[in-house]
Amino acid sequence: MLFSKSILASIWILLAAITSASGSKVEPLYEWQFSDPSGTPLSKSQGLKNAEWSADFSDSFADGEGHYRLNRRPGNVSNAFVEIEPITAHGLDHVWLIVEIAGWHFTGSKATETMRVGFVDKAHERRPFVTAQINLQRTAEDQVVVTGEGFGKGAEDSASMPAFTSTQSEPVTFVLELDKGKDRFKLHYRLADGPFIPLGSGEISPDRNGNYLRLGFSGRFDGSGEEFLIDRISVTDKNPIR
Repeated sequence: MLFSKSILASIWILLAAITSASGSKVEPLYEWQFSDPSGTPLSKSQGLKNAEWSADFSDSFADGEGHYRLNRRPGNVSNAFVEIEPITAHGLDHVWLIVEIAGWHFTGSKATETMRVGFVDKAHERRPFVTAQINLQRTAEDQVVVTGEGFGKGAEDSASMPAFTSTQSEPVTFVLELDKGKDRFKLHYRLADGPFIPLGSGEISPDRNGNYLRLGFSGRFDGSGEEFLIDRISVTDKNPIR
């Protein structure tokens, strides 16, 4: 069967588009989508490669609607960790952490709510050896500040950005890039399906690696009507920012 040049050109264009689309897909190394049954704690959340978080936060569970719903009270577990085997075992030096949050609503009379999520060199409950992390903190009644933080000798933080208010009804995606080849991190965010916006970058210690993920909380998340919903936590070695 013979094809005209125009038909052949169209076929090649279609094949190129399919190849490009498949190549741009970001496949996770680790991922938790929190689609577990209602009441499932963090340590029992179904993740890729059966990776398990080390601890559970008080009164915090999957809600059966695709969210991990935080309702933590002070005085309980502050940190949970999971080992990221591909980085430690296979020598990856460039990875991205993706954290999707459906939204939050902070109502407590004191601005104490803080989330810290990122890469850790050594996992200790009281004093983890953090490499780089996202710090999301309510610092005033109606202000939430986000900072990218680097730790260890020679490390530096990004500038703090008062990017949000105490009520966030639109989904937010944070991406923390860890580049051990250059000992740097970068932080981006986007609202819903909008473009990614840079939130700064900084240095990380050459002596610290991304051997674990750390999810940590401090302050009260159990105020009347208070809400903090995480949709997904994922690690990939492909750049998700396009």
